[in-house]
Amino acid sequence: MINSVRSRAPVIVVIAAYILGCGGGGDSTGPSAGTKLAFTVQPAQSAAGSAISPTVQVEIQNADGTRATNASSSVAIALSSAVPTATLLGTRTVKAVAGVATFPDLAVDVRGSGFTLVATAAGLQQATSDPFSTFLKFDAVTAGVAHACAIAAGRAYCMGTNSSGHVGDGTTTPRLSPTLKSLNDALVSIDAGVSHNCALTPAGAARCWGLNAYGQIGDGTGSTRLTPVAVSGGLTFSTITAGRDHTCGLAAGGIAYCWGRNSFGQLGTGAASSTPSPAPVAVAGGLSFTAISAATQHTCAVTAAHAIYCWGQNDVGQVGDGTQTQRPSPTPVAGGLSFVSVTVGGSHTCATTAAGAAYCWGANFSGELGDGTTFLRLNPTAVSGNINFSSVIAGETHTCGIATDGTSHCWGTGGDGELGDGTRTTSSTPVTVAGGLLFRSLALGTYHTCGLTAAGEMYCWGWHSAGQFGDGTELGFSATPIRAGL
Repeated sequence: MINSVRSRAPVIVVIAAYILGCGGGGDSTGPSAGTKLAFTVQPAQSAAGSAISPTVQVEIQNADGTRATNASSSVAIALSSAVPTATLLGTRTVKAVAGVATFPDLAVDVRGSGFTLVATAAGLQQATSDPFSTFLKFDAVTAGVAHACAIAAGRAYCMGTNSSGHVGDGTTTPRLSPTLKSLNDALVSIDAGVSHNCALTPAGAARCWGLNAYGQIGDGTGSTRLTPVAVSGGLTFSTITAGRDHTCGLAAGGIAYCWGRNSFGQLGTGAASSTPSPAPVAVAGGLSFTAISAATQHTCAVTAAHAIYCWGQNDVGQVGDGTQTQRPSPTPVAGGLSFVSVTVGGSHTCATTAAGAAYCWGANFSGELGDGTTFLRLNPTAVSGNINFSSVIAGETHTCGIATDGTSHCWGTGGDGELGDGTRTTSSTPVTVAGGLLFRSLALGTYHTCGLTAAGEMYCWGWHSAGQFGDGTELGFSATPIRAGL
């Protein structure tokens, strides 16, 4: 038995040596931890603020370029960019698994080009990705006279004329492409007046910028602001709306506050005044509202009971109470109809019922009421065509709506193509916007219109001589939707 054991010992030694030699390529110190990093999945283009897709991956490699499958180092990602305001969002340090570090939620928060990612890990040669760009995926859009603003990934971008600083970048230089406003606080909504804009933070704090000749910025002064400033008073708002020279918002409990020009009683304080209010003042009556809309010289709001009240200028019946008497206090719209939304244009007002029927009243010189005539209406009048609308929005002298089937229709002034039907013809009844695009929201300026698709793409049509489409051009006009905000 003893002789038998001795004869097998050399065999055991040989097998053990063979097994040890197989690990780590014959390196008795164990598997390699790698020597360098390499991007194996990297972006080419991504939506600003959205997770980069496909997911970024960095591999830990051996000197020969093979993956170090047993490496588990922590890998960090940083952003290298010529855009000083850009920030890399998401989890930027992860531990490699089987030699691969996966970054599932990286995002660049602003629009730009020439971005690169730099990967580093202790003791390993760093790696740099190929250059990539980010584009804007918009969540909201609003239009003024010759400018437009939009929100993407919580940031406000504006474009177009900038004579009063309403682009908000600290200059008065016109911008033909979306330009990030100064002060990069997050924003959830935005509304454009003629030459000023106001927006809300997630906490409901109001920020305004641009022309302030009548105190429409609400900061207690009459000074034009080239960058956003806080509205005075410490109020928080659920919604904000910018008119020509005044602004309104709904605070806690649906109480309405307005500020700015009050020559026609558009602040709703109970009396018109030639003295503007540069800070928020409560609308008279103590009514609670769920929605509010301001425009040139009048304001309207909806109560929880679906009644609409309007106040301000009423020379062509835009208040809708059956008269042409100026109303400095909230006045109920006549007719007894129940409405779920209201939108105010230059001198007209439109609203929708729960069933999707659209009614308009006020000025109708260009057919902006959509009833097939050009007669002003002192009471709500049904829009022609029997179209059921999910939303309607009024511009200066034209109106548009999104039907429940997703198609868009416009009526009123069309001389610059703002109706989007491929013509430059004014229409007193709804015409279908060309191109077959389905929009989730619309924004109407004085002579142009913009819409957002479900994918966050912005299209605009109408007057385009000030760069307000944000596509880098000043085309003059477009009678059909063109991709904007690039």
